[in-house]
Amino acid sequence: MRQDSAGAYGAGVRRQVFEVVVRQALVGAPWQQICRGQMLANAISEDEIEQEVNRRKRPEESKSAAVSTEQSIQTARKDYSQFQAAVDAALDQIAHSQVSPCACTKCRSAVSVILKNTAVEVQKTLHPFANA
Repeated sequence: MRQDSAGAYGAGVRRQVFEVVVRQALVGAPWQQICRGQMLANAISEDEIEQEVNRRKRPEESKSAAVSTEQSIQTARKDYSQFQAAVDAALDQIAHSQVSPCACTKCRSAVSVILKNTAVEVQKTLHPFANA
């Protein structure tokens, strides 16, 4: 059942997300789990994905029945990278907010550094002799 809403980032990003999720499903990835957040943000239902996957799996309607699984996986990875770049671009347009949580570029960068440093410290604590 297709929804009319374009989602949080607009119709163009919704189309990209939809395509990435469909391709993930076609290659057998656990798309319901790994794509849930993007699907919610862009008003994409599991039914929509399943309908499109079923449509593409029918041999008489398949445009690329001869495409190997490896080619499909590579295409899905490329599409996901493009999707991620589109999401990053959309996030980069978020202005700084005095209210927590802020998702502006500077705050996201600061949080990333904190998380990376925390992960390194946790790793040292859990495996104190790993780097000795």
